[in-house]
Amino acid sequence: MSLTPRLTKRGRFAKILMLPRPVVEDKGLRNSGCRGHDTCGPVPIRLIYANMLKIPSKENYHQFPGNLGALLDYSKELHPDRNGIGTPDQMFTFAEYHDRVCRLVHGLRKIGIERNDRVIVSSFDPLGYASISLAIFRIGAVVVPLNPRMGRYEFAHIISETRPKCVICNRDNISTALKAYTLSQGPISPHLITIDEKAPSIPFIEDLDLSNASSHWEKMTPDETAMIVYTAAMDGYPLGAKLTHGSLFYDTVAFAGKSFGRNDTHPEILFSLLPLFHTYGFTNGFLVPLAGSVTCLLFRYFNKGEDCCWPNGEL
Repeated sequence: MSLTPRLTKRGRFAKILMLPRPVVEDKGLRNSGCRGHDTCGPVPIRLIYANMLKIPSKENYHQFPGNLGALLDYSKELHPDRNGIGTPDQMFTFAEYHDRVCRLVHGLRKIGIERNDRVIVSSFDPLGYASISLAIFRIGAVVVPLNPRMGRYEFAHIISETRPKCVICNRDNISTALKAYTLSQGPISPHLITIDEKAPSIPFIEDLDLSNASSHWEKMTPDETAMIVYTAAMDGYPLGAKLTHGSLFYDTVAFAGKSFGRNDTHPEILFSLLPLFHTYGFTNGFLVPLAGSVTCLLFRYFNKGEDCCWPNGEL
């Protein structure tokens, strides 16, 4: 038996209950992307999500596709030319964004990132953070999101626990990352890559080999780890919680099915204001609109006292 979430109301908040879910064969979800059942042609993705919410009707369930990053393939197949993911000054269609992520997959593989490797991602850049996270999922590696404001001692503790193969961060965080590695006394120095701009002697994410778009993603089981999220401290140190491909997938499609309508003529737009290194911001502010084929407009996380403005200066 595998598990699927069921939402129940308690006060103002929704509680997720994990219930046994029957696993059935479904030919509509394939490694190359969802193209529908062989007998009935393409299946609208929102119908799939609605079916997943019916508990426990066995015939309405679909297998976990094999990788959380496959969510992008579905939106690309359904609406390749629709505005997909972007910021107020840079927007990608789902097809363009798929190509961008697949090129990052190729680039990260070329520097040695493999299945089950841990990769720390620490950045205020929402578009870069989202793209790299999907690429890491598709490789089968594990995303370790960190708040860029985290101090070197907390950073060192997390490095010592996760032993990352790579640290991807903003240029301003390079010194913190280097000091954290020294404090952690790790046996092997991880790759260090900047995500927002170039720095002397440090590779920049856009300087990776992005010549090819690798659309292949690793086949994962629902119980394999997708993210390790560090949260409330105990005895002075943050605690890591493992989030699996399956749990994130089922939570995402459940919320997408409940949140968005089925209107292909006038698609909805989601404004994502929370930082993506926060679990709720990443899941509901990025994965949910991606699963629903909804345009997602990402905003940079602002410091206190800064104005949240569009590129032309207007609020």
